[in-house]
Amino acid sequence: MKKTSCFILLSFIFFCCTEDAAYKKKIQEAELFHSSVQNLSDIIVYDIFSPPVASRIYMYPTIAAYEIVAQAYPQNYKSLAGQLKDLEKISPMTQDVCPHLAALYAYNLAGKALIFF
Repeated sequence: MKKTSCFILLSFIFFCCTEDAAYKKKIQEAELFHSSVQNLSDIIVYDIFSPPVASRIYMYPTIAAYEIVAQAYPQNYKSLAGQLKDLEKISPMTQDVCPHLAALYAYNLAGKALIFF
């Protein structure tokens, strides 16, 4: 009985300590970003923003997300800093940051900040 309990406990520890990397693939799918854009669109439609305000609400979060992706993949994307008035370079990301998740977070955070303030 003691050996069985020990075996079950060790098996449980072994399976709990393995890393599930499926989320890393899921984060890279465009569907998450598309659903964030759809959520922002739903809010804009519900609150009946004027077209100039709505365009700003779309533009600022999209630029925030783009700047993060441009920093993560400089060979594919050029930063908009210096091309847009008053836009400065963002601080460098560390190696531990997932650029896809950071871009999604920046988009959602900037969108909420524009709508609620």
